[in-house]
Amino acid sequence: MSQVRLLLVDDEERFLATTRTLLEKREVHNIQTVTNGEDALAILRKDRISVVVLDVRMPGLDGMEVLSDRHTRSWVYLVARCAAL
Repeated sequence: MSQVRLLLVDDEERFLATTRTLLEKREVHNIQTVTNGEDALAILRKDRISVVVLDVRMPGLDGMEVLSDRHTRSWVYLVARCAAL
């Protein structure tokens, strides 16, 4: 079975760093992170990503616009909509 490739997309770098650390502690190592929708689309159009954790609210190209792109090659998306307290 091929290794799962994970893409984390969020404009909050602290969230990306924390999530990456937590996943790596659980032996998930093939993780890419980006802070905007444009970079996410560039990766999704080029690489086969297994799972995408995607923030809906980001400046510029938001998560819903990334989801609507028909040229991506990923098969599982987890869309996150969280607000800071």
